[in-house]
Amino acid sequence: MPAAAPFEEAPRVDRDFPQMRGRLEDARLLAGRGRYIDDLPVSSRTLHASILRSPHAHARIRKVEVAPALRCTGVVAAYNGRDIAAVLDPFPTIVRHAPAYRAVAIDKVRYVGEPIAVVLAHDRYAAEDGMAAIDVEYEPLPAVIDPDVACKPDAPLLNDELGSNVVWRQHYRYGDPARAFAAAERTVRLDLTFPKYNSTPLETFGVIAEYLPESDGYQVHSNFQGPFSLMPVMARALRVPENRLRVIISQDIGGSFGIKAMIYPYMALMAACARLSGRPVKWIEDRAEHLLASASGTDRKSTLEAAVGNDGCIHGIRMRIRENVGAYLRAPEPSCVMRSLTTFCGPYRIENGEIDACCVLTNKLPTGLNRGYGGQQHIFSLERLFDHVAMDMGIDPIEVRRRNFLKKDDLPYRTTTGSYYDSGDYAGCLDKLLAAVKRDQWEYEKQRLRDRGQLAGIGLATAIHSAASNIGYVTLALPVDDRRRTNYNAKSGSNDFAHIALDPSGRIRLQIGTAGAGQGHITSAAQIAAAELGVRVEDVDVIDRIDTEVTPWTITSGSYASRFSIVVAGAVRRAAVKLNAHIRAIAAYQLDTTPDKLEIADGTVHFKERSNRSVSLRQIAGMVQWNRGEFPLDADIQLHVSESYSAPNLAAPDAENRVNAAVTYGFMADAALVTIDPRTCVPRVLRYAAVHDVGRAINPQLVRGQMAGGIVHGLAGALFEHCDYDESGQMLTASFMDYLCPSAAEAPRMLIDHHDVLSPFTELGTKGAGENSAMSAPAAIARAVDDALASNGVQITELPITPAAIWRLIHKAAP
Repeated sequence: MPAAAPFEEAPRVDRDFPQMRGRLEDARLLAGRGRYIDDLPVSSRTLHASILRSPHAHARIRKVEVAPALRCTGVVAAYNGRDIAAVLDPFPTIVRHAPAYRAVAIDKVRYVGEPIAVVLAHDRYAAEDGMAAIDVEYEPLPAVIDPDVACKPDAPLLNDELGSNVVWRQHYRYGDPARAFAAAERTVRLDLTFPKYNSTPLETFGVIAEYLPESDGYQVHSNFQGPFSLMPVMARALRVPENRLRVIISQDIGGSFGIKAMIYPYMALMAACARLSGRPVKWIEDRAEHLLASASGTDRKSTLEAAVGNDGCIHGIRMRIRENVGAYLRAPEPSCVMRSLTTFCGPYRIENGEIDACCVLTNKLPTGLNRGYGGQQHIFSLERLFDHVAMDMGIDPIEVRRRNFLKKDDLPYRTTTGSYYDSGDYAGCLDKLLAAVKRDQWEYEKQRLRDRGQLAGIGLATAIHSAASNIGYVTLALPVDDRRRTNYNAKSGSNDFAHIALDPSGRIRLQIGTAGAGQGHITSAAQIAAAELGVRVEDVDVIDRIDTEVTPWTITSGSYASRFSIVVAGAVRRAAVKLNAHIRAIAAYQLDTTPDKLEIADGTVHFKERSNRSVSLRQIAGMVQWNRGEFPLDADIQLHVSESYSAPNLAAPDAENRVNAAVTYGFMADAALVTIDPRTCVPRVLRYAAVHDVGRAINPQLVRGQMAGGIVHGLAGALFEHCDYDESGQMLTASFMDYLCPSAAEAPRMLIDHHDVLSPFTELGTKGAGENSAMSAPAAIARAVDDALASNGVQITELPITPAAIWRLIHKAAP
């Protein structure tokens, strides 16, 4: 449904961003001067924590005796779940009546790796020795790991009081799906399974916590990435108002990918330990802990049906989702499912939809954010459905997509679920991809590989990349009646701050808070400021820190949902524009003119018309700092500006469960050329091409880096990574010996390009670029494997596509 823009469009910016080789961050990092959480100095009073974790997936705890640990050399304190519960409550969730989620188990463990005790000692070695001395007695119980099995009436219950393992269920209906299916000339049905996997950042979780008795508050250093909507979750569990929980994010974070949002239970746990012990506490997660008990994306089972016309157009989709959230539903879940609502239609005109979704508890590691957060699960399902429609009708999968694409002139476009697609040229972007890969050449190479005895195939996926999420979309998890209550506070928006100044030396000083983890936020922010203030990128000093006591932050702050280039960049641009105006106003006094006749270029304020008269930024700073009396008393003389950016097109969900869930909606067109060794069944992605619409690219080099990383990330989920469990709930992939991650050797040859259509709703015309092919690559690779195995009649419906999985598929399909 094309619509006239109901929102104020942002002013268009035509100024080019100054570019530079490398990044501003690089010199410090390459010289070994990074400051990660484990590099922070701690006082001599600091104790080191070790966490005792359950070896059982499901068991009653009969005894946790910590006294033996206290007899170990160097151990100062040890606490079991009841000790911790004296100062730390369960963490709240958006779902009412969800079972209590505590940082440390008390009566029952529900996954392997769940914390059951904490030991504090003078060093980590002593803490580990103390941990080994703790006396624990368990009563093992049957485990359940499959969500479909967990839904059966006779399945083991993780929570007896709940009476079911289904912790949340909602039904959503948009348009008239019943009519669409009744009128369908054919229907197509597909069952799919998406795996549970981690992102394994180089740096694991880390926390340094201290209790502050004078204020009855806490100070916590961590490599937490946000979102800061989790601040009230931690504060409530710690029984303090948010202003008494000071969170300081480490200057550098060694990768995050969503996973480090889920450090918050450990932040609260170490804060509780600091309170009980009266000493600062430091905990650094080891790799085994991270794989076993940090967080992962959800594994999802979905059943999809499409109402299809004989022309290949899809008029309606039904979707049934069984989301495996692991042992606990913890914030921000069940938001992963909501992503399937917000981009339900993908880049296609689908006006009728029905989604029956539930979250199921099993004896697996609890879930959380993972790069793409729900996007990869949904895109895999939707794109596989389109491929299945194409196969069912004998139509080229590319042609099926073209017939269903929204047209360029349709946008802005309000989808049936309420998302407001801002701009795009989906067919043009796909055409650019096909031209870039020279499709005939790829087909020739595929045939050449087949002639050599290899199995080879080509796959394609097209998808929407929503970015800068609307905090209100998480409330779709609530029933409409709950949102109608008179005491209900609606939620919406995405906003952030920037502070900018001309310092006494004439340099630009910019302060932001993004919790970045290697994306190059400092460089991009400096480019925006430099463009607006007429200086070199190198003349902008950027401080990117979050300290909730002294730096500006909002509930939506953090590094997630590809929000930097939209929200933070918008705040930086607004602040820089305002500082530009102040500088020109000050220069106007000196040059005896009016600000509108002046402009800033090359670090100097000069007349727009040719003139020899000018004043440098250094001179302006000097005048204000050293000769303030030269200006009239009533003059608005400012060299410091704080500015915020709040997305203009976000509102709370309506009574029909419709919501615009993000500020922008970019587009991705991906293609993969895959080969499979017929003897070993080992798949390999030889070539990968991606053409994306990211709006206006602030720094094309950084965008290409994000896209390349996303491709490998998506390849990992398609072919390698999987949190595998046996039937008893034991994790089989708790080390890098078994949990396989692709290296540079597995990375394909990549072709990366943009087909950018500026967003009318952002300050700079930007869209998101951070999650990209991490979401779309699994679908493209699955289609390529389909093509490679076409002679065997195989269709990929489950990831990861391992050699063993391919072998089973081939032999199952064999007559």
